Amino acid sequence: MALISSKGAYGLRAMYELSLSPTNELVRIKTIAQKSNISQNYLEQLLSSLRKAGLVESIRGAQGGYKLAKPANEITVYEVIDALEGDLEIVSQTELSDPLKLFYQECQKTLIKTLKLPLSELHNYHERLLGQLNYVI
Repeated sequence: MALISSKGAYGLRAMYELSLSPTNELVRIKTIAQKSNISQNYLEQLLSSLRKAGLVESIRGAQGGYKLAKPANEITVYEVIDALEGDLEIVSQTELSDPLKLFYQECQKTLIKTLKLPLSELHNYHERLLGQLNYVI
């Protein structure tokens, strides 16, 4: 079972695409959908949730589109996942009363610390991926 569903993963992908856009430039939903490989209908649902969470802004009309509500270095991966998935729990803490409860609490803290990465830092993973690519002829 995945900790983050396709909803969170697709939403993060859309936010990453928006973070690549020059500051304050609106991006049409069709463009985001194509670059993220997400259907427009599903993307509209995701962006609506992200807008309600204050992470994106939208402008209607022919010249409209979406943009980040604040700079990419001020939005964390955790905020995006939280807006779409709700609180992430590795294990429901209310069900635990044994010594593993402390272990799971520490895992939860580590997960949240990892997800506090700003959107602006995701490009580093793109660079790392490019560094890993090997071409064989």
